[in-house]
Amino acid sequence: MVKTVPETAVDVDAIKEISARASTGIEKYRKRFFAEKIHAGKEPRITVIRGFRGLGKTTALLGLLDKDSIYFSMDHARIVAYSLYDVGKALIESGYITLLIDEVHKYPDWERDIKSLYDEFKEASFIVSGSAPLAFNPDRRFKIIEANQLSLREFMHLAGRQIGFSEKWRTYDGALEFIKNNPGIEKEFSQYMAGGASPTYFKSGEDTLDGVYNSIMKSIREDAVLFAKIDAQYILGMEKAVTMLSNAKLGEFSINTFCNALELKKHKTYELIDLLGKMKVLRLVQPHSESFAGARKEPKLMFYHPVYRQAIAKKTGVKPDIGAIREELAAFALCERGYSVHTIKGEKKSPDYLAIKGREKILIEVGGENKTKTQLKMPIKASEKIILKEKQLIPLLNY
Repeated sequence: MVKTVPETAVDVDAIKEISARASTGIEKYRKRFFAEKIHAGKEPRITVIRGFRGLGKTTALLGLLDKDSIYFSMDHARIVAYSLYDVGKALIESGYITLLIDEVHKYPDWERDIKSLYDEFKEASFIVSGSAPLAFNPDRRFKIIEANQLSLREFMHLAGRQIGFSEKWRTYDGALEFIKNNPGIEKEFSQYMAGGASPTYFKSGEDTLDGVYNSIMKSIREDAVLFAKIDAQYILGMEKAVTMLSNAKLGEFSINTFCNALELKKHKTYELIDLLGKMKVLRLVQPHSESFAGARKEPKLMFYHPVYRQAIAKKTGVKPDIGAIREELAAFALCERGYSVHTIKGEKKSPDYLAIKGREKILIEVGGENKTKTQLKMPIKASEKIILKEKQLIPLLNY
C-alpha cells in the first residue's frame, strides 16, 4: 500500500522573519515618486509594479510595510517550495490583509494564483512587482504602475534636495532663468548623466553603468528566454543589436541594415526589435502619419533611456554619440510628461520630432547651440516650434 505524504504547511513564522530582515534599514531610503500611486485596500486590489532591474521596485514594496502587511519574494529559497496561492492563503488567514510580493515573474502561474486569492479573500490587497516587463500584461483587475528611470527632479529628491516641477524647458531664456534660480543644478545634471538616472547610483557611484550593462544582458539572456521562448540565435542577435546601436549615431531604423548585420531573416529581425521594445531596452518612435501608407513607414530606433547607450558604450570602449544621447533624453522626458513622440517624414532638414498631448502639438528640433528655426518650417499646424538645446534638457527633466 502506497502511503500518502502529507503536504508541508507553509511556515508563516519563517516568512515573517524574511519580511523583517528584508526591511532592516529601509527607513533611510527616500521613496520614489511612483510609490505615491500605490494605495492598498482600494479597488483594483491588485497593483502591479513593472519595470527594468535596479529601478527601486523592491525598495518601494518594503517602504509599504506595516502591521497589516508582509513582504516576500517568489525567488526566496523558503518560498519556492510552495505555490503562490498556498503562501498567500496562509498569510491572509494569519491576519495579513496586504501581501507585498516581489520577483513575482519568477513564478509562472502568478496571475492564476493572484486572481484566485483576489476572488476568495475580498478584504485582501496584493501589490506585486517584478523585473521583467514582458511578464506583465494589462488586466481589468490590475492597476499597472510603471517604474522607469529617474527624472532629474526625482534624482535630486533622492539625494535630499527638493525642487519644483518646471515648464521652463520651452525656451532657451526660460531654461537659463531656471538654472540661475537653482544654483548647483548643472552639477547635479552632470551626475544624472553619469548614471544618476538609475537609483543604484546612490550605492554604486561610478560603477553604476557597469551594473546597468549587467542588467541589460541579464534581461536578454534570462527574461527574454523565459517569456518569449527564444533561442540562442535570437539572444546573440539581441546582444549584437544593442551593441551596434550604442556605437552608432542616431538615425532612422533600417530593417535591411539589421538583417544583414544580425544575419537574421527580416521577420525575425522585426520580432527581435519589437521584443527589445517590450523589454523597455529600446524605444521605437513611430512616424507621424494620418494615412495608412504613412503609418507603414519604419520607426526611428533609440534606447529607452540614454543610460543604456552609455552603459553598453562604456563596456565596449566606445564614446557614445552626444547627439543620440540628447535625442534619447528628450524623447524619454517628453513621454514621461505624457506626450506621444513621433518622427516626421518630410524634407531633409525637417524637425526631429512632433510631440502630441491632447490638442497640443509641438515641433521639436533637438541639438546644439547652432540649430536654427529653418529646420522648423513644416506644413504641420503646431502649438509651438521649439529648438531644444542642451540646457533646456535640464528643466525638461524636472517633471
